[in-house]
Amino acid sequence: MEEENFFFSLGGGKFVPFDGHSGFVATGGLFLPVLSHVLVGGELEYRQFKTKFLGVRGVESKSVAFRAMAKFLLFQKGFTPYAGGGFSIALNIIDTEKIERERPGIEVFDKVGMGSGIFGLVGVLVPVNSNVSFFAEGRASFDIQLTHFEETEVENLGGFSGLGGVVFYFL
Repeated sequence: MEEENFFFSLGGGKFVPFDGHSGFVATGGLFLPVLSHVLVGGELEYRQFKTKFLGVRGVESKSVAFRAMAKFLLFQKGFTPYAGGGFSIALNIIDTEKIERERPGIEVFDKVGMGSGIFGLVGVLVPVNSNVSFFAEGRASFDIQLTHFEETEVENLGGFSGLGGVVFYFL
C-alpha cells in the first residue's frame, strides 16, 4: 500500500437503525493516501430500511448519502486494522403513504428530504495480492433529518452498519 495513488472500494452489508427494522447498505468509494497511514476520500452509500418517522413506526426509508471521510491505518502492509470517521449529506426518500394512512391528520408534501450526519468506523483490510484486499467494517452513524408538522422535529435516521467488500489499488 506504500506506492498506490488511489483506492477504489465496493461493499455491502446490513444496516440496523437505532429505531426500526434492519435493511441493507451498499457503498462505493474513492480514497487517496495523504500521509503514510492516512487515507481521505468520499463514498456514495445507499441504504434501505424501516424506521420511525413523524411518530409512525415501520416507515420504509431509502437514503443516498455522500460521505466524506478519513481512515487511519495501523499498518501499511499485510493485515491492517483501521479506524476513521467523517460526515455525510443525504437524500432521504420516505414512504409518505404509510404516514398518511396511520396519521390521517397529516398530509406529507414531500417524499424526499435532505439529511446530514456524522459517523465513526473501525475495520480491517486483508490483502489478497498487491492490487486487491478484502475489508470488513463496522460503523455507527448519527444521521438526522428535520421535519415540520405543528413544530420542528428531528428525525433519527442513524444506526449501525456491518459491511464487507473489496478494495482495488491503482498506481
